[in-house]
Amino acid sequence: MKETTISLCEKFTDLTEKEILFLEKYSKKLQALSDAHQLDVFIDCRSLTGRTAIVVAEAKPSNGNSLYTKSLIGMLVSWQNEPAVDRSFRLGVPTTGVKAYSVPEEMSVVQNVFPLFFKGKMLAALIYEKKFKETNEPSKKREKCNDNSNLVKNVNWLFCNVPEAVLLVDHNEKIFECNEAAKILYKQLGYVDDLQGMSTSNIIPEIIEEIADNDHWGEVTSGNIVYQYKKVNIKSNVTKYALIVKDITQLRNLEKEQKLHLVEMSEFRHRIKNNLQFLCGFLNNKRENETNKEIQTVLCDISAKINTIEAGLEEEGYGYCSKVSLSNVLKRIREKVHSDFMNDTNSIQIEITGRDVKISAEKISSVALIVNELLRNAMKHAFNGRKSGKITINQEKIIMLTKITIADNGTGFDPHNIRQDAAGLKLAQTIVREKLGGEIEIETDIKGTVISFNFIE
Repeated sequence: MKETTISLCEKFTDLTEKEILFLEKYSKKLQALSDAHQLDVFIDCRSLTGRTAIVVAEAKPSNGNSLYTKSLIGMLVSWQNEPAVDRSFRLGVPTTGVKAYSVPEEMSVVQNVFPLFFKGKMLAALIYEKKFKETNEPSKKREKCNDNSNLVKNVNWLFCNVPEAVLLVDHNEKIFECNEAAKILYKQLGYVDDLQGMSTSNIIPEIIEEIADNDHWGEVTSGNIVYQYKKVNIKSNVTKYALIVKDITQLRNLEKEQKLHLVEMSEFRHRIKNNLQFLCGFLNNKRENETNKEIQTVLCDISAKINTIEAGLEEEGYGYCSKVSLSNVLKRIREKVHSDFMNDTNSIQIEITGRDVKISAEKISSVALIVNELLRNAMKHAFNGRKSGKITINQEKIIMLTKITIADNGTGFDPHNIRQDAAGLKLAQTIVREKLGGEIEIETDIKGTVISFNFIE
């Protein structure tokens, strides 16, 4: 029968035969290590999924002083539950004095983790575990540092008033002072030993020099906590640099919730769009089978409005901060109008001009409805008694304003004597004022009509 370590590694990891044999040989040393330190000792390997580790070897003190009543061999370990193991696997460095978030048998355990390398590759983590004991004893290191550091006395007011964790590092890469925010943060990260006197290699997630010169914030996830850190060089006989750390877990969680919300909204819009397309098809079918001209006109107008709203949804991105192409929406409206007026106005051209303008998804539906109403009005009334004509839809960006113009070379009309049933123009005027907060201008004579509206984008 194969050794347990070999069997687990072959089944749950991507280690080679030589690498597995190395770990199996090393596992023979665990009992001696456990008895020497009187601690539970484990070897964990990264699983095939990369999202967990698996316990492939263990040893308990021979005198029976183990933390566990059962074997943990073969147990899968979540990175979030054991931040020390996670850190050592990610960085290939030792991590000591860090509390595990969750272990079997509801133990409060502190872990010291050391990478196991074979030919330069980290294969596994060697883990020592001891029971966590709360202590309220004052730090002697703090008293010593306070006596020898005039710098600390001068910046005590700063330590007390900044929300971020601040740690001062000496020229030996040791932490010699930190504020209360740092103690709280690193306690949340699982560190149980006093930060003062601790080597920076045990808490800094990467080579700090890499982020020193470009004012860059590094970011790390440890367990359920996401934090950023930055090095600030300080010229002092005592201090080499300050390390500023801030917890951004809540911010990242909100971002995840926002992304999920946007995905849900996108799916919701997609369902609405499909329903609107079905409704348009239903109304078009009813219109084709209807003999009453007035009812046909009403059905056509309703279908056009629904199609316009659906065109806006087709172009919407993820969220109201996104920008969508006005040209694409205008083309959809033109296609629908051409289709609806094909038999009555075969010789009327509709041209879209101007450079494409990007409009926020929040406003695109309102803009589309206005253009639809003005365009259909022109198709219905501007060319009475004429066999041909041209309508131009122009878009332009003027600093912060977006301006859209619908011009035709039709017969014109009296803007002071608008028909009572001119619902399309009145609707357009209302949407411009109420929804876009813009202005609408009308110029018309016997040579044609130019209607333009603008709004702040």
